[in-house]
Amino acid sequence: MLKYHFHIRGENGELDRDERGVEFETLDEAHAEAVRTAIEMVLARPAHFHDDERVFEITDPDGLVLREVPFKDVFRLE
Repeated sequence: MLKYHFHIRGENGELDRDERGVEFETLDEAHAEAVRTAIEMVLARPAHFHDDERVFEITDPDGLVLREVPFKDVFRLE
């Protein structure tokens, strides 16, 4: 299992670092968790995330960005 970190890149470029990380078997599992978490965050405060540019950056323990999950993409209504 590999530890993945879920940093949040804000609209103005600031980075809220996930120092603990979470272990998953695959990157796809980590990606699914990021999507679930983004959905929960948006549902909890929808006005706060309207047209938001925040992005989950899924990284390995060395900080290499493996995948990004834009918050605005978790609710594609098209």
